[in-house]
Amino acid sequence: MADTQVANIVNEILRVETVEEAFSGFLVHKPEEENERLSMYQKKLSAIMTTSSAEVQEAAIRQYITLTAVLTNRYKMKQLLGILENLVNTNILQARMLCDCILTSEKLIYKNSDFWIECFCLIRRIIGGVDYKGVREIMKGCREKAQTLPKLAKLLTTFVESFKPCAQMVSIIGHSQMLPVVEFSGYSDHLVNPWRLDPATLRFALKGNLPYDEDLLRPQISLLRHVLQQPYSRDMMCSMLGLQKQHKQRCIALEDQLVELMILPMEKCEQENEEDEMSSTHWCWLHLSSQVIYLILIGFASFPNIVMGLHNKLIGHDLKKGRDHLMWVLLQFISGSIQRNPLANFLPIIKLYELLYPEKEPLPVPDCARAHCTHQMAVVCIWMHLLKKAESELKTMTLPQNLKVQYE
Repeated sequence: MADTQVANIVNEILRVETVEEAFSGFLVHKPEEENERLSMYQKKLSAIMTTSSAEVQEAAIRQYITLTAVLTNRYKMKQLLGILENLVNTNILQARMLCDCILTSEKLIYKNSDFWIECFCLIRRIIGGVDYKGVREIMKGCREKAQTLPKLAKLLTTFVESFKPCAQMVSIIGHSQMLPVVEFSGYSDHLVNPWRLDPATLRFALKGNLPYDEDLLRPQISLLRHVLQQPYSRDMMCSMLGLQKQHKQRCIALEDQLVELMILPMEKCEQENEEDEMSSTHWCWLHLSSQVIYLILIGFASFPNIVMGLHNKLIGHDLKKGRDHLMWVLLQFISGSIQRNPLANFLPIIKLYELLYPEKEPLPVPDCARAHCTHQMAVVCIWMHLLKKAESELKTMTLPQNLKVQYE
């Protein structure tokens, strides 16, 4: 609705009578009348903006800017942009929002010279109404736009490259290839600082907008995996990612790497002999079960998301030798937490079961004399927990046909 109203106002401002068009070279415009007319349209636009939400305002202003950008009459273009400036000066529009709309406009290209010049002049006049951090973002956007200018782009690149020695001075050469020694006794801050990662991107927490080596700007996945694989690594991991145990803050990147670490030993299991008494990945599964329990209970990871992540990653992969071990890891968490949580939190495990156990015939009963029989029985144990929980919530669930022999 606001978009249509704004478009109508712009069209009214730009409308020219037939007589005016025919005698344009002979007419003398009175500035007073022109200003009154623009003031009237500004009031109409103010009324629309005042009664609109921030999202609607932004959409309307983007359309206004798009309609302005295609004008060939620079005088009319100045008038339209002048109205926007007045709306900012009267606190109808936020200066930051208007600057963002201008800088993200597809029409703001240097080949559209009149619009390019008038827009940057407008930004210069209203940027004083933006807070400090906002100004930094706007200037960053201006710099990015300036880099599209053929001659200026090379100058800017050379200027940025001149700061490479400075970037090397405040960073560690070859840092992305290094791995820390994880100790069980914890770390002091000055020892953890070099390994700190952004919890969202897993990139090093580098200071300043400097031309750092590209390897330092990439997600440090191998670093986090290395730490996760080490025993007694919980404190180190929390310090690296800036996660605080007292605040339950889910870390998606941590979940993703935990999923990857559970798939790796499954792939290794495919190379093993099923007759071996103990799998070479035995200690790995024990460690992973501990990590899964800790990370979910502390709130850094979500059980349903981990299970669905495993499901999505394992689609199209036939990893039957490691499936029992994986289910055993998940059982360690389910057995201790299903009583305190709703059944819905554990239902994604059914999808994973259907993917990993597609057999129609009943699964054989494991040999109880062998150590890994506990892993082979994990899947039926999970179903026993699910059935019991469903019964307590007065819901109906049926044991899969291929587990009935083991269940009995």
